[in-house]
Amino acid sequence: MNSKFFGIFFILLVFCTVTTAQTSWGTQGKYLTKNGKPIYLSGVNYIVSDGWMINIPNLSEKIMNEDMAALQSIGVNHVRFFPMWQLTQPTINKLDEKVMVQLDKLVSAAGAHNISMQIAPITGFMSGAVFLPPWAVGDVFRDKKIIDGQKYLCSTIAKRYEKNPVVLGYDFGNELNVLVSIVGQKTKKAHTPDETLNWMKQIYPSFKTASPKQLVTNGIGTGYDSNFDIRNIAQNVDYMAPHSYAFFHGTSNIDPWYGQRTTYSANFITSWCEMMGKPVVVQEIGCSEDWLPSSKIGAYLRLNYLSTWADGAAGFLWWGSHDIDTTYHIKSKDMILPMSSASFSEGKFSKLEYMLGLLTTKNTPKVYAETFAQSIETVNKLGLSWRDNQPVCYIIVPADGSFNSLMHEYITSYVMAKQVHFDVKMCYDGSPIPSDAEALIISGRKLTETGKKLVQKYLTDGGKVFQSYENDFATAVQIQSDTTLTSPTFLVCNSFGEMQSRQSINVPTSLLMKKTTYKFPAEVVVTYKENYLQYNKPTVGVLYTQKIGKGTCYYFTGKVENALSKVYNPWLQTNLELLYSVLKPETAIDVDNKYVELYHKTNETGSIIMLLNHSDQYQTLTIKSQKFLKYSNFETQQSLGSGNHLMLTLEPAEVLILNVQ
Repeated sequence: MNSKFFGIFFILLVFCTVTTAQTSWGTQGKYLTKNGKPIYLSGVNYIVSDGWMINIPNLSEKIMNEDMAALQSIGVNHVRFFPMWQLTQPTINKLDEKVMVQLDKLVSAAGAHNISMQIAPITGFMSGAVFLPPWAVGDVFRDKKIIDGQKYLCSTIAKRYEKNPVVLGYDFGNELNVLVSIVGQKTKKAHTPDETLNWMKQIYPSFKTASPKQLVTNGIGTGYDSNFDIRNIAQNVDYMAPHSYAFFHGTSNIDPWYGQRTTYSANFITSWCEMMGKPVVVQEIGCSEDWLPSSKIGAYLRLNYLSTWADGAAGFLWWGSHDIDTTYHIKSKDMILPMSSASFSEGKFSKLEYMLGLLTTKNTPKVYAETFAQSIETVNKLGLSWRDNQPVCYIIVPADGSFNSLMHEYITSYVMAKQVHFDVKMCYDGSPIPSDAEALIISGRKLTETGKKLVQKYLTDGGKVFQSYENDFATAVQIQSDTTLTSPTFLVCNSFGEMQSRQSINVPTSLLMKKTTYKFPAEVVVTYKENYLQYNKPTVGVLYTQKIGKGTCYYFTGKVENALSKVYNPWLQTNLELLYSVLKPETAIDVDNKYVELYHKTNETGSIIMLLNHSDQYQTLTIKSQKFLKYSNFETQQSLGSGNHLMLTLEPAEVLILNVQ
């Protein structure tokens, strides 16, 4: 073989090797993987800067590259993108090649800037309006013809990008639960969970058969209704992809934006999805400048990003990448059905939609984009090899209710457990109790018979359980009748958990209680006095402790979590979280402030403490450790002191990460 021919052969061999090499995406434990290595997605939902999403057929490569370069400059490593369904698939059995070539160019632009991409083909709803191909105006979840068209769309796109290393995988579409609702209203025939499950069972393999080594998810917003229960979704995805907006969850109506239930909303829905045992990527979270001043969004973003990272999320995608040009109007021919005739009558979006971007339409980073960049850099330095050392507490949630109906009922319990610095997780009533559970909370409900047996065994084997109002386990406590204590109510403690003898606990609202009698072996931990200031008055027990086998049951006679869920920002007026402290074992490191979330993490090389202020006030706290420790700021390396106690002050919504030696 002559040298010239050999050279040509070698070039062809290399070319074939490069073009046929396939990146393998997968999952490992709680993370996604790229070629077997765990990765963390720090990303955005990509909103086209020039003319919004409808303009993709005319979007220039220059704009594509400028957008991706701007995102790369703030540390973004992943984007979710929406090739609008009616543009991509104008006829049922053919994709628009011009649009697909444009998508090819966008994928290439992302790859050129080290950004992976997730493609959401069935995007028939977005930003308040419905956009459907003319052939798909019908029941997109029940009509066989339309479903066959969807399967063709998904399999064709997946096959096209099967070996493209930039494409991590696919989302079914954008918030398809909204389409279910709209179709149901139009046909006047509600969908059933079985019907949507059957639909998912057809769409998922359309992607996976065409591209087995890419990942598929189904992002549902905001929350999970009966048609898209996480147990059904989990059967048809590789990882979970919740959407969390404090505004749409309604948590910003019950606590401040830098508040407990507001900033824990993303943690709560992440923990809800983690019950499925699959990685969880916070696929959408955002804050409009119509909701919060731009000067405050950075701290809100950083707190949510680092809190969900610390809590075990596999990724975090902000909505969205760019603002929408206020002069841009959607043409009526592009819309099938506007969600709000008032906002879309002139082709305009709702006001909030225009101000959700990290970047302006000219690719100028906003102040909070810079905060995101700094936070991404921090997570990149931290890596993914940490072990958590906080005790794990599980909240038992009903297996027969949807997320949307249960979130407001249980997020108060979640917050109270966080306030005493548990690592808080959730478990369905009737499911096996996880092996890492150091305590269980049963909030204001009786358990199913199966759930009762499982918790009984957990108690007998040595576990700790706190139950409020209903009483499944405290056999020495006898229920007499219901009563209501009016606000404000003071409860009086014995020395127990973090409670001090004769310390008062304030209930800032009316409280539904069960009158009780008790006998040995129960012990009264907290009492109610008819007149708190007169100790010679008769007392009524409201928190009891009782041994059950090797374990301990704590029974509180009132619907405390339910009462607090109805009060705006009750945390300034109550210390009821102390009730949960009876469950908590002694820990090597703790803090004395309920507003500050605590993580103590270790790996092979060291130890860190994360302190996250979930409040709109400055918070002073003391870190208490069993050992003499040296502390320094992880991000600046500045020494902060040493000893068994360290006092610090955090700004509203501040996150501080400490190296510990």
